Amino acid sequence: MDGDYISDLPAELKEKILVELPIKEVVRTSILSSKWKDFWTSIPILTFREGSTESKLTMLVDKVLLVHQGSILKFKFDSEHPCTEAIGQWMLNLSRNGIRDLELRFSGGERSKISSRLFSCLALERVDLSGCIINIPQDFQGFKLLRTLSLDNFDLTGISINNVVSSCPLLERLKLVHFFHEGCLRILAPNLKHLAIFGDFLDLSLQTPKLVYACICLSGEEDYKKFNATKAGEVSNITQVLGCLHNIEELNMGGSFIDFFDDDDDDDDGEDRPQGQTFWKSKATEDRLFKCLEIVNILYVQMTELSYRRDESMLEFAELVLSTAPVLEKMNIIDYEDPTVYSTKVNCLPKLPKKVDIVFVKTSDDDEQY
Repeated sequence: MDGDYISDLPAELKEKILVELPIKEVVRTSILSSKWKDFWTSIPILTFREGSTESKLTMLVDKVLLVHQGSILKFKFDSEHPCTEAIGQWMLNLSRNGIRDLELRFSGGERSKISSRLFSCLALERVDLSGCIINIPQDFQGFKLLRTLSLDNFDLTGISINNVVSSCPLLERLKLVHFFHEGCLRILAPNLKHLAIFGDFLDLSLQTPKLVYACICLSGEEDYKKFNATKAGEVSNITQVLGCLHNIEELNMGGSFIDFFDDDDDDDDGEDRPQGQTFWKSKATEDRLFKCLEIVNILYVQMTELSYRRDESMLEFAELVLSTAPVLEKMNIIDYEDPTVYSTKVNCLPKLPKKVDIVFVKTSDDDEQY
């Protein structure tokens, strides 16, 4: 039987084939036949990954964007090298092509500066930036269509994270990882359902009535010490956070939010520590904090000076969840060393009448738990 059946495929099927190929292979399809010659120039999804030198990779992006026709709905660029100078022109081009999904990831040691032209891409529904310095214009009015925002290993200049989040009214998923924030981190997002935060911050305020998933961790021993030095009068900030968890179905907790559960009054520096356990228990029992909770992940980070206190805090927190979460199905105890050392103690804790699957997971610094 004769015939070029691949070339005769419907346009939507050919498009699905091309978006799964490396961009160089996509360009090479132009030599297959006359029906393929210019087809690649109109595919709406462009993905560029490290596979050549920095200069060749940026030249490839420039060439593809120059000849591309029609809308570019998704643009993904993944490189070890910063491309600060080229990004400005790319953003200008993408803003004119109706970009909805943007992913820029720089995995090398140097962060790449993101042009302020990014904020002229007003049709964006998803933004994922990693290894970036982001300069946000003071007159930025927000991404009105944005539903997912993920920022990893980043630094902001211009306006704050607080203002960025509050200016995206449709935001449903927010991930902030490996960052420093001075002052109170305020997450004002009425439609937010999925929240993951892992960074260097002290105060957190949530206004997220629809939240169903939360992962909240403070990182590092310095955060532990700063957090435990919090005066009792400032505890209301943490209880306010707890008040936003009533609809939570999956909860990841670690770092100082677990340490806060310890009721020990004798801090190393002689200052009184807040009665965190009292607040947790009050919220969990009287306010039915965990009534919707199905999965809980407890991230334990062992430190030599504080390991005993953290052991006790983790066990107390695990017991509280097991005894107050009526629909709980699974509890993961996660550690960077050997989580099985807690198995005997955890398995001896009183549990709900229904069976709960308790799993001990060893992880590494490279694994994401958020």
